[in-house]
Amino acid sequence: MAKFKVTGLAELNREIERMSRDIPRQIDDELKKFADSVLADAVSRVHVDKGLLKASAFVEKIEGGYTIGFSALYSAFEEFGTGPLTEVPKGYEAYAAEFKVSGGKERRGEPHPFLFPPFLSRKDKIVEELEKGLKALIDKFNAR
Repeated sequence: MAKFKVTGLAELNREIERMSRDIPRQIDDELKKFADSVLADAVSRVHVDKGLLKASAFVEKIEGGYTIGFSALYSAFEEFGTGPLTEVPKGYEAYAAEFKVSGGKERRGEPHPFLFPPFLSRKDKIVEELEKGLKALIDKFNAR
């Protein structure tokens, strides 16, 4: 009868448990940094100085990520403009349509995009940052 002795399983299990905690934390950290950088840039782009729009800026943790936004009631009108002056980034027409108001006096407000430009300029880079962070964790795991 052949006998085998396997060692190191307890250590391997500890490492797997550590990784199962570290990976979601790493992803959350990268998403939070992304959200904070988009928000900081967006706040700096708000074209009015009255403060209400800037003061309404927020980053909110949600399941699976973060929401970046402005809670001032007129923020979408400032971002996209109104009436025939409306400008919406390609691919976000349905989102912008949620803010459409009909009836009453037509307003012609120029768009002053502040949230979408920083988001759109960074959105493709977040995947790279997530990959770098996860690779660093895996390299750390492999070095042990």
